[in-house]
Amino acid sequence: MSVANLLRAHGFIPAVPIGGQSLGTLEPLQHAVPPLSPASPAEDLIDAASMSPVTQVRTKLLLLAAADDLPADLVHGLVDDDLSTCSGETDVTLTAYLRAIAASRAMDARQVPPGWGGAAEAICEGCGPVLLWPGSPSMVKACPWCFKRKAGREIPRPGKDALGPVS
Repeated sequence: MSVANLLRAHGFIPAVPIGGQSLGTLEPLQHAVPPLSPASPAEDLIDAASMSPVTQVRTKLLLLAAADDLPADLVHGLVDDDLSTCSGETDVTLTAYLRAIAASRAMDARQVPPGWGGAAEAICEGCGPVLLWPGSPSMVKACPWCFKRKAGREIPRPGKDALGPVS
């Protein structure tokens, strides 16, 4: 299974609508995360002949992380098996993978992921009061924090944990 399919299967590449869109319309969604624009693909900057395949992928991920203002420790924390799985993926998929790791780390630290563009109060049927992205519905059946709560992690609460600008 490709990294992209693995991320989609676990809900890490959702389309996060923002703005005044109503649910159930066929309007195109805007995304809170800026679109990826690989102006110069990372492959062009890697001297593949002198590196092992795992080192090539790590170097490519480091270049993509730097281009997206993500910390290098996201890449340095990946084990060789993770890097091998990333081999052959596009820059867009790999950047989405790095953003998913960054979002997961922020959520583990009880912080609103930076890609959400802020925070808004909402009620989740599973979690109760939660912080979601601006423009999200005020009541939801499930939320991105459900996975963290079910894993036994604490989640930020509106008012009590204002970890971002609350709308």
